[in-house]
Amino acid sequence: MKSRILTVAAALLLGFATLAYAGNTVLFSSKSGDVVFPFTPPTPSAPGTIDNMTIGATTPKPATVTTLHATGTSELDGAVSGAGFTSAVQAISAPPITVGTVTLNGATPVTVANAAVDAGSLVIFTLKTVGGTVGAYPAIQTITPATGFTVAGTALDTSVYNYAILK
Repeated sequence: MKSRILTVAAALLLGFATLAYAGNTVLFSSKSGDVVFPFTPPTPSAPGTIDNMTIGATTPKPATVTTLHATGTSELDGAVSGAGFTSAVQAISAPPITVGTVTLNGATPVTVANAAVDAGSLVIFTLKTVGGTVGAYPAIQTITPATGFTVAGTALDTSVYNYAILK
């Protein structure tokens, strides 16, 4: 009796394996084991199937968009149009930036002539060339709108610094 059951089980397994190979599919079953159906995995060039239903394919569908919202870095390539479309795409630009260099003298504040500076400007410094004893980053002492600014560094710092003026 055991021999007959083992023979039937082996025949069923062999039958399923033959069907799977013949159909170029893998048999996929549920955890309960009561549902068995053919499965073909998707590939980069073609969608797959589960029980003759397509999976892994992308089909574009028309849509009605009422709100356009973006967060982080977003890019819009092309025109946005449509009947009743009331939103507008607005270009965002950065504030004007003026750049230059300043050489500290290691003792007293240095005057930088730059007409682009105004009372609300932000001046940022980065080290370009080391000179003397580098200490803390330079600090703005005064700003004279439409004329320039004075900057002081650490004693003995004769380095060259890049600066950027943001308005």
